[in-house]
Amino acid sequence: MAMQRCAVPVDLVRTARIVVDSVARNIANDGSGVYSALLASQLYETIKDELARTPRQAAATVGVLSAALDQCRHAAVHVDSPDLMEGELRAAVETLERGMQTGAAARTASAHRFKVIEGGLSAAASSA
Repeated sequence: MAMQRCAVPVDLVRTARIVVDSVARNIANDGSGVYSALLASQLYETIKDELARTPRQAAATVGVLSAALDQCRHAAVHVDSPDLMEGELRAAVETLERGMQTGAAARTASAHRFKVIEGGLSAAASSA
């Protein structure tokens, strides 16, 4: 059975980082918890859209996106506790980043799987 690769889009990770930075800035400036929850819900919708576009056969990616989606859902509940909200959103970003790194590592590993060796049978056949 082939190993499942995770393919979290780089743009999704960038968007998630921007949202977390915006929420952190809002919290640091004693901003509205509702505004932070709105930002969290926008990230939730973005991840949900990506999950809808992801083929079910890509189980590793579906798993990562689903986990990040759950963390965004939990973040939106913590309107009265901004630190918990920010923590959940940071966890979502870390989940997405791990998925992106895992996918990149798998692509790199498979790219170097085969190596052409000079000589061997093909060289012996051409000189005969």
